[in-house]
Amino acid sequence: VFSKMMRLSSVGMSKTGAGMINNLAANDTEQLLVSAPVLVNVLFAPIIVIVAMAMLANFVGPSFLGGFGVMILVLCLSSTMIGFALKMRIKQLKWSDARVKLTNELLAGVRIVKAYGW
Repeated sequence: VFSKMMRLSSVGMSKTGAGMINNLAANDTEQLLVSAPVLVNVLFAPIIVIVAMAMLANFVGPSFLGGFGVMILVLCLSSTMIGFALKMRIKQLKWSDARVKLTNELLAGVRIVKAYGW
């Protein structure tokens, strides 16, 4: 990100803004940190579910299908909730970009006033 930012022209920097660049870098880093433990679950969860359903079918019999149906229902509900959370996250990022941009502008203004004060 830093090398790309250093290659931007002044026109590109005025369109992008430091707040947006800072926010993108922070969010990308956060996503990497959060996704590392989840990746293990994504890899092993299907195997665990298949083994659990096979054991349940073996021990309980055909009535395991009720549990399987509930699991599918919860899966659909959670995917809907994840979609909603994603939309809210996008709104949060827009507000965060504006907040970081305003804070950077305020700090730049303080630096200018301080420089003229000396």
